[in-house]
Amino acid sequence: MLSKIKTIETLFSKGIIKVDLEYLKVNRFRQFEDNTCINFNHPLTVLVGKNGSGKSTFLKLIKSISKGRNPDYYFFETEWDKFNDKGISEFQYKIEGKEFKESKTHHFGWVFSPFQKDLHSNKVIKAYVEQPEIKTYGKIVDIEFKSLIGSFEKNIFFDNQTTKTDLKSKADYAKRVTKKVQQSIETTNSGKKATILSISKKNISIVNKILDKMYDEIKIIKHRFFNGTWGTSIIFRSGEQYSEANSGSGEFIVAHVVERLSSIPNNSLLLLDEPELSLHPGAQKRLLEYFLDLIINKKIQIILSTHSPSFVELVPNDCVKNFVINANNKVVVEQGVNYLNAFNNLETSYDSPIIIVEDSLAKKIFEKIIENERLSGQFNVCYFSGGASSIKTTLITTASKIDDDNRFFILDGDMYKCDVTDLSEVAEITKTTEYLEREINRITGIRIKNFTFNVDGGVNGSNESQKIELYTKYINFYKDKVLFIPKSIPEDIIYNRDYLTIIFPSVDLELVDSFSDSKNKFKNISEQLNIPVETLYDVFITDFIVNCGTNDSYKVMYEHLKKILALSKNIQ
Repeated sequence: MLSKIKTIETLFSKGIIKVDLEYLKVNRFRQFEDNTCINFNHPLTVLVGKNGSGKSTFLKLIKSISKGRNPDYYFFETEWDKFNDKGISEFQYKIEGKEFKESKTHHFGWVFSPFQKDLHSNKVIKAYVEQPEIKTYGKIVDIEFKSLIGSFEKNIFFDNQTTKTDLKSKADYAKRVTKKVQQSIETTNSGKKATILSISKKNISIVNKILDKMYDEIKIIKHRFFNGTWGTSIIFRSGEQYSEANSGSGEFIVAHVVERLSSIPNNSLLLLDEPELSLHPGAQKRLLEYFLDLIINKKIQIILSTHSPSFVELVPNDCVKNFVINANNKVVVEQGVNYLNAFNNLETSYDSPIIIVEDSLAKKIFEKIIENERLSGQFNVCYFSGGASSIKTTLITTASKIDDDNRFFILDGDMYKCDVTDLSEVAEITKTTEYLEREINRITGIRIKNFTFNVDGGVNGSNESQKIELYTKYINFYKDKVLFIPKSIPEDIIYNRDYLTIIFPSVDLELVDSFSDSKNKFKNISEQLNIPVETLYDVFITDFIVNCGTNDSYKVMYEHLKKILALSKNIQ
């Protein structure tokens, strides 16, 4: 899947694949926060969020921009609907390089016009609607997966074509109808009451891959024998032959969708509403791969809505549009966030990477950076009170032994000794126990006898091969998963003398400056002002976060977090 995504991004960067719809902005409409805007900066867009968060509403807005369509077709109010839209609802968009808007007026309904058109009064609007601009964009293809049901399910659960409502009567009716359908196909086959289509071998192969099946033949029958209304039946053959009446709804949906999309025109804008319906997670991922193939082969833009973690887990951040309901009960759309933001929104559990730091201040600083970068819930930051030496000799030793892929260490900058050697570039004959022990001493500053490797072979541990294995694991773990803050201690990161003079002008600066390290500076400020040190830390951390854009230490620490996500969750 990742290779297909890279192919799409390459084709997109070269202009071979284009996005017709570049943005859509909503103002004063339904549950959306004013000026909610989605930028479509990737050929694949995944709208993700909880039920009722506006994903399907957004798709309907996009559907309504097609020629011959109007938002009134999708957004009407019955006697039971009471919305609190304030003023004139409006949405704006850019399609094929041109900008348009659609405004819901009090007297003329929804009015489509070029973006720059000034419709400031009823008189102007009235004159405009007599000779309005006409929509010309006609490349939208949309599929609502919840509408895809077979004729048998339609008969059993929705139609009332028999005088009896019990399931047995409906089942008997269905059996009789299939005889009529088959007879119609075998005789006249005029298409007035039934048509049959055999799916191509290529499309059967696609269906088999998505569903992990081995169908030999699939036929789609469209007929109007159930109460005179058109319905769709599908016959599957894989050793045995059976219809959708005896298959899962997921099989029906996938076969139907693959056949329909096989003829989608090139350069279309494809809208998919909840494509995960009736599919297990593995099939959902393979269906997404099929959509990626469509983007590559048909050069189309796809926008889909979903509740499924499987549709967001492996896609780039640019694809994910996270629909979140804020404290004001309004929908805001987070863009450029990773899939873990979506997981949090969907209340999907996952193992957060554990970050161990040396002290509570480092923990507090990292947690504020995490919050500021909208990464809340994606890390579990803990501090270990035993000191850096104990972390190096005990915790890192244990984590490296068990190949703990979810545990990382960020130590104070004064614990950094030197860069770690890449053992993959060292000849095997060179990697003796003596060499590896020297390397561990060099990177940690601690002699090997202080470590708890617990090698077999008695008190002195004489198992040389086991020593080499454990030492190698330690060094490799240290290289990848032990990081350092950009200054000696956390206090150095947040201390800002200029800010101190502004926020606490009564402080004796000469006295503060007489202390060489920032930890003692904070202690002295605390004594002068009679303010707890922890409170001072909070004040200076706030300044640190506010000025994150120009603070090199902030950038380094944020890069550490991104590296941890890349290693633990494959988030780039």
